Amino acid sequence: MAAVIAENFTIQQGETFTKDFILTNPDNSLVGISSYTSTAFLAKYAGDSTTYPFIVGITTSTSTIRISMASTITATLDAGRHYYNVFTVNGSSVKTKQREGNVLVNASVLS
Repeated sequence: MAAVIAENFTIQQGETFTKDFILTNPDNSLVGISSYTSTAFLAKYAGDSTTYPFIVGITTSTSTIRISMASTITATLDAGRHYYNVFTVNGSSVKTKQREGNVLVNASVLS
């Protein structure tokens, strides 16, 4: 099993957010994800009972997972550090964490 990739990023309050992740094998070839499903969540801290689901899309031809969040949702996020995870489930029902990390939510004066 490959190590989980840690990647940090920023979300602006009140703006539509989109981020792409390309899944590659150790030899840098694309992972075959035609039978995969994916989920992704954001939370203020590990174990938080309030989570924010990302909308997740998969492009199999480029092994890309796209996570996004509408501006109406990002507007409700507290400014500061949050945590996220991106999981996949393959055709054999094996669940794997693909990405994790910190998300800095920047406050907006106007929405």
